[in-house]
Amino acid sequence: MHKPVKRENYLVISAIGREHQLAILDISREVASHRCTILECRMTVLGEESAAYWLVTGSWDLVSKLEQALERLRQRHGWSLQIQRTPGRPNRPGMPYTVNVVAADGPGIIHDVVLFFSSRDIAVDDLQSNTYNAHQSDTRIFSMTLVVRLPPSTHLPSMREEFMLFCDERNLDAVIEPLRGI
Repeated sequence: MHKPVKRENYLVISAIGREHQLAILDISREVASHRCTILECRMTVLGEESAAYWLVTGSWDLVSKLEQALERLRQRHGWSLQIQRTPGRPNRPGMPYTVNVVAADGPGIIHDVVLFFSSRDIAVDDLQSNTYNAHQSDTRIFSMTLVVRLPPSTHLPSMREEFMLFCDERNLDAVIEPLRGI
């Protein structure tokens, strides 16, 4: 007898609140108790607030029950919580590269760098940035890391040269290299 394959359902959860460790503990406990799996989880402190998000998978009935449990958590803790179903990860061709950018902080850096890649049909799959004060000069420094996915047709030396010229024009220090496994 042929046993039907259970179709996985995916849920994106995002939470903003002041009790970040409690959010991580409570939400991950609910995910585990509903026999779902966390595929990705990220958390960061932004000012006095914390933001976290998860990509969770499970069977449709377990994901539905998890959604209800998360709503109860939201009401109990007063978090800003968004829950959204999403299709599975598509098979996306391309070569992943890491891009690191460092510069004196200024307006428009994120916009300009993302525009550089998007105008060349290069997808930005992940972006993280922050600022910090340099110890020696107290200058505010901008730092950004992206993961981009180069289409198979991309001529890497040409794209790399264009990106380096782009960065030189804006006084950005940057490195682009293949994403290495963790």
